[in-house]
Amino acid sequence: MFTVTTNPVDLWSDPGSRGRFEKNYFDTHFGPFHRVEQLVLRPVDRTPVKNGSIGPAFRKDFLDLTRLESPFLSILPVLRYLEQVLDLQLRITNITVYGEVLKANISLDDICFKPMRPDKEDCAITSPLEYFQHNVTQFNNSTVGRCTFFSCAFGFPFTQSSTICILQDYLEHLLNCAKNVFTPKCLGSSGIPQMPNVVFGGFADGNYSLAEAAVITILVRNDVDLKSDHIQSCLVWEAAFISTVREWKDAHSKEVIVSFSAERSVEDEIERQSNADVWTILISYVVMFVYVSLFLGSYTSCRNIPVDLKVTLGLGGVLIVLASVAASVGFWSYLGVPATLIIIEVIPFLVLAVGVDNIFILVQDYQMAESRGKLSAPLHNNQSDGDTTETNNRLFEVVHGSGFDLHAEVQGRVARTLGRVGPSMLLTSSAESVAFFCGSMTSMPAVRVFALYAGVSLVINFLLQIFAFTALLTLDARREAARKWDVLCCIKNQPGDSVTHPSQPPTATAETADAPPNTTEQQPATSSQPNNDVAVAPKGTWLYQAVSRGLSPFILSQWVRPFLVVILLVWICLCVALVTTRLEVGLDQRLSMPLGSYVLDYFDAISQYLAVGPPVYFVVTAGHNYTVWKDGQRSVCSFAGCSESSLPNVISAYAKLANLSHIASPSMVWIDQYANWLQATDPSVHCCRVLRTNPNVYCNATDSTSDCVPCLPPDSSLPEGHTFNRFILRFLEQNPDVNCPLGGKAAFGTAVELVKRGTDTTNVSVEATHFMTYHTVLREPQDYIEALRLSRHVSDQTLLYWNNHSANTFAGNNAIFPYRYLSEFLLTRYCLTTDGLLLLCAVFYVFYEQYLNIQHETALQLGVCLAAITVITLLLLGLNLAATLIVLLGVACIDVSLLGLMCLWSISLNAISLVNLVVCTGIAVEFCSHIVRAYAVSGCKTRLQRAHEALSEMGSSVLRGITLTKLGGIVVLAFSNSRLFQVFYFRMYLGMIVFGALVGLIFLPVLLSYIGKLIDCLRGCINSFGDLHV
Repeated sequence: MFTVTTNPVDLWSDPGSRGRFEKNYFDTHFGPFHRVEQLVLRPVDRTPVKNGSIGPAFRKDFLDLTRLESPFLSILPVLRYLEQVLDLQLRITNITVYGEVLKANISLDDICFKPMRPDKEDCAITSPLEYFQHNVTQFNNSTVGRCTFFSCAFGFPFTQSSTICILQDYLEHLLNCAKNVFTPKCLGSSGIPQMPNVVFGGFADGNYSLAEAAVITILVRNDVDLKSDHIQSCLVWEAAFISTVREWKDAHSKEVIVSFSAERSVEDEIERQSNADVWTILISYVVMFVYVSLFLGSYTSCRNIPVDLKVTLGLGGVLIVLASVAASVGFWSYLGVPATLIIIEVIPFLVLAVGVDNIFILVQDYQMAESRGKLSAPLHNNQSDGDTTETNNRLFEVVHGSGFDLHAEVQGRVARTLGRVGPSMLLTSSAESVAFFCGSMTSMPAVRVFALYAGVSLVINFLLQIFAFTALLTLDARREAARKWDVLCCIKNQPGDSVTHPSQPPTATAETADAPPNTTEQQPATSSQPNNDVAVAPKGTWLYQAVSRGLSPFILSQWVRPFLVVILLVWICLCVALVTTRLEVGLDQRLSMPLGSYVLDYFDAISQYLAVGPPVYFVVTAGHNYTVWKDGQRSVCSFAGCSESSLPNVISAYAKLANLSHIASPSMVWIDQYANWLQATDPSVHCCRVLRTNPNVYCNATDSTSDCVPCLPPDSSLPEGHTFNRFILRFLEQNPDVNCPLGGKAAFGTAVELVKRGTDTTNVSVEATHFMTYHTVLREPQDYIEALRLSRHVSDQTLLYWNNHSANTFAGNNAIFPYRYLSEFLLTRYCLTTDGLLLLCAVFYVFYEQYLNIQHETALQLGVCLAAITVITLLLLGLNLAATLIVLLGVACIDVSLLGLMCLWSISLNAISLVNLVVCTGIAVEFCSHIVRAYAVSGCKTRLQRAHEALSEMGSSVLRGITLTKLGGIVVLAFSNSRLFQVFYFRMYLGMIVFGALVGLIFLPVLLSYIGKLIDCLRGCINSFGDLHV
């Protein structure tokens, strides 16, 4: 069944990679990452508060102070910012929308993450207004607080003290909460702490008071099953969220700048862009089709254009390409390999490039063969123009003569044409398809699937061209020989319509088109020699003449050849230097968004204003022993007495080097808070307490009876053994409040996985746990890559400290695990275990993991493709090693040139550009193999003559076929609204064609004129060996 992979994780992440294993483990034990709805808000008026000591993010409407008279109002303008933020937050939380699929109303309360459930049903939201629990009354009351002049806003006396009090009270509450996030009055309505670097943005060096932006983040529950009812509900609500924020943004655009994004935003915008790009792609293919239809024909006169047109033949060739792609899609869909959007966008381009090139070569060779006297009397060297005109007249008579078998003659000519150019088509198609099949061995899903689909497409395209297109060519040749119009084949030109006037020079007709120039020496006819039945080669088309009489003599002249070789060597050296020093890695997510998208504005806002990056989780897998101090608790705590190399201490040490490590802050350590919860010595804090008479019964935090005693004796250490597990469930079930702010449910309820032991529900043990911290702000793709690389270094080094093992050890608990052995078969066979591992999880790791070794992967893919091309070319060129190496050299030059262009034109190396590099390798074969094979089978005596004949014979076909055809389609891509298309398709495709044409049509013939003797020597040795054998 045909399916398209749209899940980004499945598309870009190797199922057997370390990142995928870590994500799957996290999803299984802790649940998938939350869906995130986020807004970044900035006031249009950037005037700071309190004479510049407080940033604009803290501004507030001071109860309509414009109606009051006071000398101090000059420092208090109308400040509406925070009230507007609160208004937007309340509108969002009150969104209710009807879901057509589920037939029910959906609100944020139905889908959001509720960390203190069931004690509290509030959604997890981080926002500056959560310091006031997003309560309007509480927010307004904070304005007066300890002041006694609240009624002044309604006309009562207003004094200096009341003005300052109004200002300082709400600001002091915000700033105090920013410094004491775990204070009960500062916790959000959901019970989670509001970290100042999360809710504020646009400040430097941790000075939250100078913040320029407020950040609202809403956490929504996620589901592994993307087709579940919950996910459908999320999508419906998120659509309403986007609509609501857009309306509010437009209404308040003069006061507040809003940048926002929902979890579904990126996929929505990519889909919108893909729909818009459909027209760009269609126009590109229409341009190429029109070109093929017009330039396949060889026109003799204006009156004969309807006969010379090749619309039917061009349409048939394009349909064969589409049929090849469709057949490949059907084949792999039947085998259960889903397609991707890259396949739909790229493979038609690739197959059309190869297919059109073969079509032009096949048709041009037929037209040249048709002019060599098969339908007319043989021509001779001394034949005059008048004789040519007479011959053309006899041609028409012969065609319509009663004794002439047109069908048999056309079929024979097509057969001979296929015999001449068929091996060249087989060579290029086989080399390209085998190269793609070898490239499918990559671990990158997008590249692997593309290579499989492309390989089958090329195989089917070649078979259809050999059988279906030759049949269509035969029918078209019969029509043209009968002087019938193309498309409207019921209309026929009269004999006089296409006869050359005797007074005019002979004009190349369909029978005389595209022939090579006259040569003074005749070569013996062989079946392997192209155009072997040439007695005298008539004049060809203008493009043929331009290549044969203009380009070829110029580049093969005595002084131009060495100059071109020097240019090629300098360029290749420059490209190599650029690739090794300036090739960027990664994919800027901005490029995937359409121009003018609201998501682009959001990306710019988070890059400029966010003070902290995405969260990162250090996961200790099940198997770590938390019930003992020495080898268990000591490795995962951070209070006095813990190991210096404990995980929290190592994270904290790297956080002090945030600019280098990309770790922004120390981690949240659940075991530290558990120890404080157990050992709370403050009499006013009632956390872990049990009845004196029954230690199995816990006392509530509000219970102040004398019968309640602490769970552990004062000054006791962290318990071990059964005692450690005994109280952990209570700790994770207790919500923080005024009486016990150390309750662990809100902060750590999802950070610790407990497993029940036996039938007693209170008998549990700790399995997997995680320690959360944040990355620093990550702005560029390189920042994400380095953050992943350094975080893995922290994780791996910590695990080495724990175990004192080498990096290759994987036996026993707490070991470095070989992620390449993740399949169940190998886990079972080698008895590997995942117990006690230290894993690393962040939402972007699975996407950026591929860039850690993208250079190695690129070299491997291109190397495998080149090796496959070498083997196939060597076999199909009759074991001609020299010719094979020259083809390989030409392909390598084109690949290196394109890599150099990527450095100069800001094209980064990623999965998309790697696909294009693989495509470039395949297309480069088209530019090189035809020329080299024509040289190898040429009958001319000198290297210069052979190079000239090879370029003349195949140059115009390659130029007219793949080069000009693709240029027309590529130019259209430059006008796409998608920056992704402009960068990775227009620029790279243009580079493929330009460098392919330069190397194949200019530098390769020059190289053949110098080193082509190797081919001659090797062919002579093979022939001598064959004669000796006979």
